[in-house]
Amino acid sequence: MFKRLIIYTAAILLSSHTPPEGHRSVPIKDEVVFQKGEYMRFVVAYGMVKAGEAELSIQASAKNDQHLHIVGTGKSYSFFDVFFKVRDRYETYFNPENKVPTEFVRDINEGGYKKQQHYIFDHEHNWVYDKRNGYKSYAIDHEHTQDMISLFYYARLLDTKDLRPGDLLYIPSFVDEEMFRFYLEFKGREVLKTTFGKVNTLKFTPLVQEGRVFKDKETMTIWVTDDDSHMPVLLKSKLRVGSIRLELAEHRGVNTDVPQK
Repeated sequence: MFKRLIIYTAAILLSSHTPPEGHRSVPIKDEVVFQKGEYMRFVVAYGMVKAGEAELSIQASAKNDQHLHIVGTGKSYSFFDVFFKVRDRYETYFNPENKVPTEFVRDINEGGYKKQQHYIFDHEHNWVYDKRNGYKSYAIDHEHTQDMISLFYYARLLDTKDLRPGDLLYIPSFVDEEMFRFYLEFKGREVLKTTFGKVNTLKFTPLVQEGRVFKDKETMTIWVTDDDSHMPVLLKSKLRVGSIRLELAEHRGVNTDVPQK
């Protein structure tokens, strides 16, 4: 549950290998809108039950002071641990000049299922190296290939100046030892009622891989602020069993028009 939210806010499985015909691609801005000190906390609800929370933060990188160290965590609340205990941590080291990740770390524990990954990205030569598996190499085929966390931040660089319904944002991503083609379709602008008041938002639907977890190709909807930050404020998705909701509860250090509570 949390794994799929944290990624695009989750979306490890949100992929389509060919874009729909007749859609216009949307460019990415040169300016990076996020910075060190940014923090967002989300409450995750399964149906009507608040089951846990997820956090995204940007820290200074101890490995390269020109890069950003982005950390995403997810945990179930103590009462929900009885049903499905989650303790997830994701890290990416992001080069804001080239808009690509240089390193990715994943350490998850979901209901007893554990997985650890540590990737090193070599974008100059189009390779990813698996540090936990004898530096086994995998080919990547795009200069802006992202990881599970960086794809979310890369999406925030969307140029919305001429955005119109039906436009697509394409994000090439490396997930679980293979390339994914991730497309985000713009649905329109909407004034959303939130705990922060009314917020002007942009509404998107990821084009998902049908079957497996999601019911059909348009079961997930994401709302982000209609300002330069493109801060996510709400995510809703219908699953094969029940539904899930991720809602912004707190933010700091974000260059957004949305006030803090």
